[in-house]
Amino acid sequence: MGAFEYGVYKRGMNATGDARLQAALTGLRVELVYNGFGKNLVLDSVGFGEAMENRVKEFQASRNIKVDGQIGGGTAKELFRKRVNITEGIYDLPAGSLGKQLLLESGYDPVAIGYADPSDHGLAQINLRIHTDVSVDEAFDPIFAVDWAARYIRDGYDQVAKAADVMKAARAAYNVGNFYATEWMKAGFPASGKVADGIDWFERATNYIALVDKQVW
Repeated sequence: MGAFEYGVYKRGMNATGDARLQAALTGLRVELVYNGFGKNLVLDSVGFGEAMENRVKEFQASRNIKVDGQIGGGTAKELFRKRVNITEGIYDLPAGSLGKQLLLESGYDPVAIGYADPSDHGLAQINLRIHTDVSVDEAFDPIFAVDWAARYIRDGYDQVAKAADVMKAARAAYNVGNFYATEWMKAGFPASGKVADGIDWFERATNYIALVDKQVW
């Protein structure tokens, strides 16, 4: 998990020579367009200019949040809400479950890089060391990342089983993997008890789900 190493995204930022910042600004502009606030925006512009600031202000006003023309965690969460909610519906996920998970993972910074594991990239904190089929550009693309995360959770659900508490296990699998999530479910979701490689995987799963569920979406 990691987020907003650039600080808030605001007018005057220039991504010349910085592919990561360019990805962030492009991704945020795409969401402004997706939400209906795309007037005069150039998606691949290297800068955060007046037009983008104005569209952010209009978006903020429409959502009754602080109008400052800057994109920090609060504005970013609202900016991605539409895409996340629609994606939850596409993959038949519980309302708010994906929203909360992505909030915990990245705080809705589209180019977040993990603190504990710098292999974690993007909105969904996709681990590029493990998921070698995903590129950095894809991980930093919010459209790809939101869909990827939803599919990952859905696949976890389908692989674990179809039972009463399986969605809880599928959500935990996002952090602990399908094997330990399955074992956790079979054991009745205990708070601890499965230690391997110096890690109590049941405790980790318990804590992860608790952290996700605490997020306000």
